[in-house]
Order: sequence, then structure tokens, then C-alpha cells
Amino acid sequence: MGNGQSKGISLQITIKKALLLTIPADPGWKAKINGKQVAVKTVDNLFTLVPLNSGKNQLTMKYVPTGLVLGAWLTILGLSSFIFVQIWR
Repeated sequence: MGNGQSKGISLQITIKKALLLTIPADPGWKAKINGKQVAVKTVDNLFTLVPLNSGKNQLTMKYVPTGLVLGAWLTILGLSSFIFVQIWR
């Protein structure tokens, strides 16, 4: 995840808890605790909640907009079609 779109933090806690982040909730958020994918939850349809384990937690979060991949593929398809039509005219 070294592409500049992920952020990380180290936390040491004594009991199992959750971290409430004031990041706007969105399905594009992905979180890993100690390298393992965890479910990101929404609180009050507004904030992001990440469950933590007791002990040391290395939290890494990444955001990918939900329509980004589909939009990229549609752009490539459209440009390819345009180039194909221009060549075969």
C-alpha cells in the first residue's frame, strides 16, 4: 500500500476496543489491523469505526472511491472504441 493513498498508525491498548474516527463514512474505506483485513463500520451514518484487538495494533487505512475502477474501465473502453473507429474509417 505504498501508493500514497493509505495512512497508518500504531496503537497499544490493554483491552479489546474500537477506534472511532471522524472520517466521513463511505464504502470505499478499507482497514487492516496487523496486516489482516477488518470490517469498517459506520456510526450514525456519519463516522467510521474500526475494531481493535488488545495489545499492539498497526492500523492501516486506504480509501478507494467506489466508482473509480468501473469509471477507469469505461474510460479505457470508450477510448479504445474511438481509436478503433478512427483507424477503420
